[in-house]
Amino acid sequence: MKAHHQTLLISLIDDCVFSERAATEGAHGTLDRIPGAALLGAAASRLYASLSIDAADAAFHSGRLRFCDGLPADKQLSTWPVPMCWHYAKSMKPQGDFLVPQDVHNFLHVDDIPKADPTQGNEQAKPLREGYVSQSGRWIKPKRNYRMKTAIAPETGRAADAQLFGYTALERGQTFIARIEADADFDAQLFSRVAKVLEGQLLLGRSRSAEYGRVQIEHAPGAVRPKHGSVTGRNLTLWLLSDLAPCDANGQATLNLDVQALGLPHGSRVEWGKTFVRARRYSPWNSKRHGYETERQVLVAGGIITITLPADADSEVCMAQLQRGIGLHREAGLGQVWINPPLLATANPQFDPRSSAPPKEIMKAPSHPLVDWLKTKTGATQDDTENKANDIVRDYQEAIESARRVQGYPEFVTDFYPSRSQWGSVLEVARVKQGKKLFHALFHERDGVIRPNGKGWDSEIPPNSERGPWSKLADWLKLRISQDQQCDAHLVQQIARRLMDQSAKRKV
Repeated sequence: MKAHHQTLLISLIDDCVFSERAATEGAHGTLDRIPGAALLGAAASRLYASLSIDAADAAFHSGRLRFCDGLPADKQLSTWPVPMCWHYAKSMKPQGDFLVPQDVHNFLHVDDIPKADPTQGNEQAKPLREGYVSQSGRWIKPKRNYRMKTAIAPETGRAADAQLFGYTALERGQTFIARIEADADFDAQLFSRVAKVLEGQLLLGRSRSAEYGRVQIEHAPGAVRPKHGSVTGRNLTLWLLSDLAPCDANGQATLNLDVQALGLPHGSRVEWGKTFVRARRYSPWNSKRHGYETERQVLVAGGIITITLPADADSEVCMAQLQRGIGLHREAGLGQVWINPPLLATANPQFDPRSSAPPKEIMKAPSHPLVDWLKTKTGATQDDTENKANDIVRDYQEAIESARRVQGYPEFVTDFYPSRSQWGSVLEVARVKQGKKLFHALFHERDGVIRPNGKGWDSEIPPNSERGPWSKLADWLKLRISQDQQCDAHLVQQIARRLMDQSAKRKV
């Protein structure tokens, strides 16, 4: 008997919020994927009450039916979280939509990396932690935005005092691919019922009663499941495609990797020199119970675990056990692994360009007097704006790092330049103002968001040359993003979003 699979194509109609943690203080962050728990909750809300106790337990609690995470789609192709063993030379950070194999170094094979490689010299190597990668080498970083909000006092119908907050959300218009799967002996009719309720328009994530959460789900043929590699020798390499909640032999949650609790035979051991993991913790919200569940401590998706099996172990049996998932909370998609993935078999990844979707045809703007007039009024095309935003963000980062070196601040000090929330305020202003009004709202000396005497904006930026003058960060930005006391709202929004995203990643 074959296991049951169903692939889901999830299109975001609205922005969607999937909080990284339950804390109500501090900056809010959202996951860059759709957690399987959100799909489980959507199915349970529609189906749970109509099932018997045994059927409900099998579908939503046993782990025999698994709701896997929705990961960003490369057209109709699946992607996977970038493995933590991939590194790059600090001066050669990957750019663009595709990873260059020669610039990505797999530290599972340190001995195979050429000595002439910059990561083996004096230059620092950094892990490539962000985004998702497809078989073709496409590097996808899901788009997120940030919105400031305020609670409304029911007595007055006006903004409540001290109730300002904000949400980071996945931007609408993006597509994700998820999978639900079940063991071969699972009730086929029950699996079909669960799959059927996960179709059409649904609400997922946080703040669904407001403007967040609408998605459109379609069933796609085939199962988006990576093909496991062959076993050579006694080593197994596990690539975490979702978060992993390890447990001990008694089933208690722990961050220690107990190989027997993972379903591997006695005598197996973890090769820590070839293991790359990070941990996080969170408390899931249960809408049915109107409260938080027990805190979970998990190893983050993208982690790499290398295991050596004992000499008498049956590798095929071990692989069959691991394919069903490992650890706790497998019903919510945790513990999904790719065993001996081909992308990690060499010192540099070997992508398959044939698996890439056909290049998108570039549409040229029609030759029309109205289009020409609009171009003259905006002063730039969308591509020009994107390129200019990238240049400004790059120069901004270089200026901040120069100021850090000159002032002698360590890397963990971030309060000497504008915070993520400050850039969120810039983004909110750019949403509602344009031109001269936007310039005034941003750079007015007394009321502007970016003031030379404001915290962070007053940072001293060193000159590009030894003889050049030092300048306030606010004045530096005014020169870069304004012209004739006007600002392009689209350009400002692009800059603010990029810097907010990078601030969020630094805190992960």
